[in-house]
Amino acid sequence: MQRADSSIRWQAEDVLAFLRQSGVAKGDTLSAKALSGGYWNDVFRVRGDGIDWVVKRFSEVITGTLFPNLPEAEAAALERLDGLEVAPAPVAFFPDEGAGAVLVYGFHAGRPWAEDMRPVAEAMRRQHRVAADGFREVPVEPEGIVAQGDAILARAHSDEHAARLQRFRPKPGPAPAALPRRSLIHTDAGAQNIIVGPEGLRIIDWQCPAAGDAAEDAYSFVSDAFQILNQHSPLSDGERIAFLECYGDEAMAARLAWLEPAFLYRMTAYCILRQQTLQGVDEAARQRYADATAAELARLEALTP
Repeated sequence: MQRADSSIRWQAEDVLAFLRQSGVAKGDTLSAKALSGGYWNDVFRVRGDGIDWVVKRFSEVITGTLFPNLPEAEAAALERLDGLEVAPAPVAFFPDEGAGAVLVYGFHAGRPWAEDMRPVAEAMRRQHRVAADGFREVPVEPEGIVAQGDAILARAHSDEHAARLQRFRPKPGPAPAALPRRSLIHTDAGAQNIIVGPEGLRIIDWQCPAAGDAAEDAYSFVSDAFQILNQHSPLSDGERIAFLECYGDEAMAARLAWLEPAFLYRMTAYCILRQQTLQGVDEAARQRYADATAAELARLEALTP
């Protein structure tokens, strides 16, 4: 099968040609439409007789960042979560053969999450019970998380936000309880990656899963920065409490309280770097990162003795 250069973005006809040549789908009734949100990757919805799929063609494997682009890991996560009503149903995966890996999974009709905490908490609870062996391991203690924040901040230019963040670098206290085991975590569970529709809720875009602490996913959902970057209003304190109550795990909630300053520090460093790199490139996105920086800094300061 001929494969296109991975640096060239796919068009609808490329998607359909790939599906037919690979044998995943046949016939003349197929149609493909590009979906929004494919920042690194080409993402299409493909429909036909008995078919309603998402086809994601990865532009490249990206590592060494807070949110890597890992096609094999996304395919593995969908397989691991299949049947749990957490993630889309896997259909097929084609590893990278020089022109980008291709992942095919079921399209989940609906809209980005807006307000009901319970289905998010229940889906995450099911997800976090899944074995995480085989996935990359991420830090599950404050020291490791803060060190990641330090490394990100070192790549940013010194400015008033960076200087302010350094003044509030967390000094973690003793752990409330040992982590019983690592969970399969999404790491980027913002509102745009949680789709609610007639068939329930699904968490999508699993290209950076990890073996880590369930508290990291809880943080990414309740975080002001993640909500702002996902074009959703930050949660109120009452909504944050309601989410944790619906999740129903006091040990996880205690670990979140312990880890949150470290998560805030790391995410703020990331937002500072992103708003700097987006300067003069994408003003709307840069402003979202600026707003996220301000919100995370304010919350970090409030938590700092």
